[in-house]
Amino acid sequence: MGRSRRGAVAALAVAAAVLAVAGCGDGTPDGVELTSGPRAAVPGGADRIAPATTSTTTAPPAPASPGAAAALRAALERSRSQPTVRTTLTMEMPDPVGSIVTESSGTSDGRVQTGVTEVPGAGQVPFRIVDGTMYYAFPGLPAGTAWVSLDSDQFEAMTGMDLQALVEQQDPFGPLQDLSFLDGAREVGAGTVDGRPATEYEVDAELAELFDRVAGAGVLSGTAAADATRAFGPTTTLHYWVDDTGLLVHQRYELDIVAAAAGFDVSMIGESIGYDVVFDRYGEPIDVTAPDPATVMSFDEFRAERD
Repeated sequence: MGRSRRGAVAALAVAAAVLAVAGCGDGTPDGVELTSGPRAAVPGGADRIAPATTSTTTAPPAPASPGAAAALRAALERSRSQPTVRTTLTMEMPDPVGSIVTESSGTSDGRVQTGVTEVPGAGQVPFRIVDGTMYYAFPGLPAGTAWVSLDSDQFEAMTGMDLQALVEQQDPFGPLQDLSFLDGAREVGAGTVDGRPATEYEVDAELAELFDRVAGAGVLSGTAAADATRAFGPTTTLHYWVDDTGLLVHQRYELDIVAAAAGFDVSMIGESIGYDVVFDRYGEPIDVTAPDPATVMSFDEFRAERD
């Protein structure tokens, strides 16, 4: 797969990932100080970032009910109100890309984050988001350079997404909370997420409606939303797990590739992209600062150095 196709696949995967993260995004409460140490090590000292292991009941889900919808909305609101959260996101991409795993800690509005992405063939790439700018510690940078900065214009050109809207808008995912599809939530039953008790819910969603809402929130360009609507669809089932404290702890869904659009060719029709995210360590303080400017090169400089 060529460079342009990889970029298009990644762009649509990022756009897809935005859709389901309705559990985070209401701003950092006044008085919160992000002052603790760096990102915690992977449990057990593993070399790889570990995705969630989830077990739920095998009984069929109950019919849609107001009670299930209310419980899920309450969990989303409670989770969004937390000052910070750690997420472990796994995207299962069609071959030859494979699994892309990202672990990050940050404010619940996404404006400040620190973490690491593990990409097949590239290893682990640390990143930071500070004041609307993304910083990546790519391997093989010139001596004295530790980070590559990516501003909003460059980010939108690569992904079709508005970085400023994504990380600075007070509540970029709020519109998803009000969609009528949440009224169709069903309780699946009791299970566990990484050994913790949790209740699973599921809800069906029309992808065109979701992409339109995200575009309307300014996070996704209209062109990217239209491309995603053509490539994926037409529906998906979102799975949510809520723990016994009422917090969202796991989310899972899949997108089927149904058309050759925005970099997906005919050979990929019939394949799927899996999206899985675990939420934990709510409210833990973090410390994220922009890198020393002397150690940063711009993305344009990085691209020119690679060409």
